[in-house]
Amino acid sequence: MSANLPFVSKFSITLLALYAFAGNSVLCRWALAEFAMNPAQFTLLRLVSGAGALAVIVWITQQKAPLSDTKTHFLRASLLSSPLLLMGILYSNLHWQPVLLALPSGVVTSAIGYALWFKVLPHLRVTSAAVGQLSVPLIAALGGFLFVGEALSLRNNNKTS
Repeated sequence: MSANLPFVSKFSITLLALYAFAGNSVLCRWALAEFAMNPAQFTLLRLVSGAGALAVIVWITQQKAPLSDTKTHFLRASLLSSPLLLMGILYSNLHWQPVLLALPSGVVTSAIGYALWFKVLPHLRVTSAAVGQLSVPLIAALGGFLFVGEALSLRNNNKTS
């Protein structure tokens, strides 16, 4: 393990990574809700752009696993989901606005989020990492409220008859 990070650096990097992960959810909801983007198209564009960004990050930093492993997983998922993109292109119109949400979702919120997370993870206690990961849905909900105009509610969406 590398030298310990100062608390401020550890806290800042952790917070940036968690915001990035939550931002992925916000960008996805924004593309699907406001622009009615096909979920398969969004997913594949996110995976391909994330894989490309991770490849560049791994190349520049000469990182080994787990960042390199994550890049490989993104590439494999991109290949597996390529038929979905083809179907999405054939059966819908792809507009530039949601593409501009999907690409940063892959590059910024996924690739850079993972790069930051794997940098700080060795310096976190297991409980701190777990609490941080569990805060992502709350951060995403707040992001949805602030950026997408979603309503905040304690309403239970489970429907019972």
